[in-house]
Amino acid sequence: MGVNFRKSSLTSLSGLETSLTKELIRDAIRAGWPAKIAKTLFVTVDKLSISIKYDSKYANQINDLEYGTEEIAPNPIFRTFLNKHSNLIDNKVSEWSLNYLINGDVLP
Repeated sequence: MGVNFRKSSLTSLSGLETSLTKELIRDAIRAGWPAKIAKTLFVTVDKLSISIKYDSKYANQINDLEYGTEEIAPNPIFRTFLNKHSNLIDNKVSEWSLNYLINGDVLP
């Protein structure tokens, strides 16, 4: 039962990557990141963590935007986004687990 419960709880997170990716791109564009670069960003959910990925050909530009340079102040989209959603996965899995226990006839 434990393996099925874990697999089902992770399945409950489906669709989260798409919605978070849209939000990340929107946040980056609103913060002034070039749209060409922002549109290469995407979010992955692996097990119980959120990661941000991007087209590697923009790695230097993204690093400069996120952390700044001598000429450009940092514009930390990644850190802001991940901090904002740091508890999202735990909250979603907790919500799903509670619903599973209550509505799934697991509890007497």
